[in-house]
Amino acid sequence: MATEQTLDTVNNSNLMTIADTPSWTNAQKSQNDTSHASRLDKLSEMQLQNALAAQQRNNMLAEINMGKTIANISATDPVEAASTAKLFRGEGDSSIGSILAQLASGQIGAKTAMTVPPETGTTQLFAQLNSLTEQNNQNTNIVANMNQATLSAMTAIAEVLAKIGG
Repeated sequence: MATEQTLDTVNNSNLMTIADTPSWTNAQKSQNDTSHASRLDKLSEMQLQNALAAQQRNNMLAEINMGKTIANISATDPVEAASTAKLFRGEGDSSIGSILAQLASGQIGAKTAMTVPPETGTTQLFAQLNSLTEQNNQNTNIVANMNQATLSAMTAIAEVLAKIGG
């Protein structure tokens, strides 16, 4: 009889274990899911915080960089300031005026060379033609040099004015 009671007790215990298994498994699964979801929430929160911190650092660097760029653009170094002041006081006018005067004289010389010589004789005409051709070549070279000098001066003036204008 003790054996039957022992067998009944074992059978009841086994039956109870089998009957409790689904609920125990569901409880374990629920606990694991909750724990996993909590870890995922913490991970997502950390990723969001890292992304926000990185964005904030990028914004700060961009502001610093923009400030330095604006300072570089708006700052005028002493050499530029002195040359601009000389230009506006008229000290630069003499060089610009001389360039323009040389250009004008070169153009007048070129116009003179383009005039038709008087017809007095073929020998004199050829001599005058050679002389005028030589003078025309010289004037053309002078005009080309003056045009180059004017272009350089105007480029320099434009650079100074661009830096002043910002």
